[in-house]
Amino acid sequence: MRPLRIVRRGYQVRYEPRAIAVEVLEDQFQDILRKKSRIASQAVQALRSERDLLNPIRYGFFSVQFLTKSLLRRMLFPAYVLILTVSFMFCAVADDSIYRMILAGTGALGILGLLGKLALKDGKITQLFAGKILRASYYYWLSNYGAFKGIVLGLRGETMVQWETSKRGSL
Repeated sequence: MRPLRIVRRGYQVRYEPRAIAVEVLEDQFQDILRKKSRIASQAVQALRSERDLLNPIRYGFFSVQFLTKSLLRRMLFPAYVLILTVSFMFCAVADDSIYRMILAGTGALGILGLLGKLALKDGKITQLFAGKILRASYYYWLSNYGAFKGIVLGLRGETMVQWETSKRGSL
């Protein structure tokens, strides 16, 4: 939200190619869920509270960037995953073509995600080759669930104000 307030005051937020940023990847799945929910919730809240920034006459190309990042990236993708899965279900029932294979792949990804959830030990999945596949599948579903959860919280007007950092080692 801070960059949005900076733009509102007439300043520009620019890309600096020499800037160095460090992000520690979350190791615990609960931390990932919390992070995805918080980001999606903040995107909804930003669209609601900063909607004047969507005026392209006043804010130029930034308005398009704000809309596409907030709406398309943070909110529409999780909805798209759900709609696409349900659509493939209906198409697979009506037709025995490629839709059945796509639906089978989606189902396999869902089963792998469930197995990933069942393979959790202390919030982590083992690092074996099969563990990496389970981890990726579970991460995919968990990320989309977290985004859905955040969107619902944001639409209800509930915010996740406090960012609870996980306990990590120092950089």
